[in-house]
Amino acid sequence: MLASKGFHGREKVVHAMERYFTAKGQDCGSDLVQVRYKILSQQFDLQDIARFECVNGIALLLNTVPAAFWTIYHVFSDRKLLRTVREEALSLSTSWGKDGTTTGKIDLAIQKDMSLLTAILHESLRYRGSGIGPRFVMEDTMLNDFYLLRKGAFVIIPQRHLNFNQSAWGGSANIFDPARFLKNGSNPKLHPGAFRGWGGGANLCAGKRFATKVIDALLAIMTISYEMTSASGDWEEPGQDLSNISLAIGPPKRKVRVNLTPRTEACQRRGTFGVSKREQSSRGGHARPESMLVINDSKLSSQTNSMTRHVFLLLHGPDQDRIRGQPKIQ
Repeated sequence: MLASKGFHGREKVVHAMERYFTAKGQDCGSDLVQVRYKILSQQFDLQDIARFECVNGIALLLNTVPAAFWTIYHVFSDRKLLRTVREEALSLSTSWGKDGTTTGKIDLAIQKDMSLLTAILHESLRYRGSGIGPRFVMEDTMLNDFYLLRKGAFVIIPQRHLNFNQSAWGGSANIFDPARFLKNGSNPKLHPGAFRGWGGGANLCAGKRFATKVIDALLAIMTISYEMTSASGDWEEPGQDLSNISLAIGPPKRKVRVNLTPRTEACQRRGTFGVSKREQSSRGGHARPESMLVINDSKLSSQTNSMTRHVFLLLHGPDQDRIRGQPKIQ
């Protein structure tokens, strides 16, 4: 058995999930837990739900969170890139006034127009991607007339080697450059197998559309609503923890402390991110669940600490002591 220790560890988590759902723990859980269980229980039994939630927790907490962190880090640590991202986010937003409050909306249905935001996410997955790509050898295969892969064997492919392969990415492979993912005449066409940020084939990430929309929306609201500066003055490379090969993207090695303040233009603004009527009508009046994210922030100037806490929790998990006083994210 490959990675038997990890396999048995996962089984313990699955069994714990089974006990949780058998005891109806979801009835006391959050709205998210209750809704997910209600939907999944229509199609799956308890054992399948337990396995599904085990994998979902890994994807959400261990991959989506660090992906969001690095995407935000690379944008706010580069003032030129930040200005460009902010301009794109604002160009895709609409606003109107009522009762002294400005409401702004960014429509996730036009995400294809958010080319730069998505390009930054993809470049973050490439530049910071880690982990492995396991493959099962279906028949004897000779590579480069030298390596013989026997049928029935496993091949473990390190993702970082693919991410920095200059034959695929060119001489700038070691540089963080979101422009390589922008579709324009100046960029050479990428090899279809070069970018493995979402896996591939049978192992393609099933939640990649949802994760992309969530991270793009988070990046948009952060750039429009907040200024973020390094608490130490200058942005410093925090390094990356690459000790866990099971992660698709490794977290920072050191803590990144920042000062987070609401922008003057964002004060007393209520932000909404959702699906447009255009997209709903094209789907028979029903919006796909993964296409919708709604975030409401009213009067940011008076609720800075609350919003900071929510963003902090999303990026790093609960830590009340670091939230008190001057807003900081790590």
